[in-house]
Amino acid sequence: MEEHPADKMKRRMEERDRAREQIKVDKTDRLSDDVDAFDKLFYGELRQKFDGVLEGGDIDGAVEVYREMQRVLQEAVGYLPQWDKQRANEVASECIKLLDAKKAKKKKKFAFTRPTRSVIIDVGTKQAVQAVDTNTSNDARISNKVNETIHIAPNSSIFLSRLTNCKIFIKPIEGSVFIDSCKGCTFVAACRQLRVHTTTASSFYLLCSSEPIIEDTTNVGFAPYLWDFEGKQTVLDGTSLGGYVNKWDQVNDFKWLKAQHSPNWHIIPEEERNTFTEEAS
Repeated sequence: MEEHPADKMKRRMEERDRAREQIKVDKTDRLSDDVDAFDKLFYGELRQKFDGVLEGGDIDGAVEVYREMQRVLQEAVGYLPQWDKQRANEVASECIKLLDAKKAKKKKKFAFTRPTRSVIIDVGTKQAVQAVDTNTSNDARISNKVNETIHIAPNSSIFLSRLTNCKIFIKPIEGSVFIDSCKGCTFVAACRQLRVHTTTASSFYLLCSSEPIIEDTTNVGFAPYLWDFEGKQTVLDGTSLGGYVNKWDQVNDFKWLKAQHSPNWHIIPEEERNTFTEEAS
């Protein structure tokens, strides 16, 4: 018996509805599988590894694990539900706080009772300037400077804060450079690690053996280390920097978790880059 046209149409509509529902179920299942895989990797493996490495006192190792957590989270933002993204961001923020606390504790533990000073040279006035006391053997801290050109002697770590329209020149160091709350500055530095916080409208000419990190920072440009000074290669060969790949352009924005490039930093076009000499800097 031939199927009535109305029944045939009804049957086809029901088949299409069932097919749509199955597609939804399949999509939901795939999404659930992706979220489960993310949870297993992000929380079950990386977060536990981060805690273990940090507890063992390996701060650099913990930073590397944290970067891997950031990479995994950035790759997952396209499919994670909003609540899961918020929870993962909170975990990432907690890791940063733990890292900062561990660094502060380590500095306090290894502080010398006798404060030391690091000498810098203000190129603009050609006068020797003393850095602020740091209570550590080879750290330099410079803050609250405006419209100055400053050379910083090699130190274990360098802390720069609240600088405006300054030019900072740092010859190769084995340690880290920390920058906070600066505006309109040019930084020329060769270091193991660079971390920038709450800084805007500034340029960085870098030789950096690890990925530069920015946080709460906007409108900053990056270029390679274009400072030609006497004995440059000899100085580099005397540090571990000479054997590393320069990662000046592999910037990690801790506050940008989308897969797209962060709008907070850019590579300075070659035709807009400055070159520096020891005499002219």
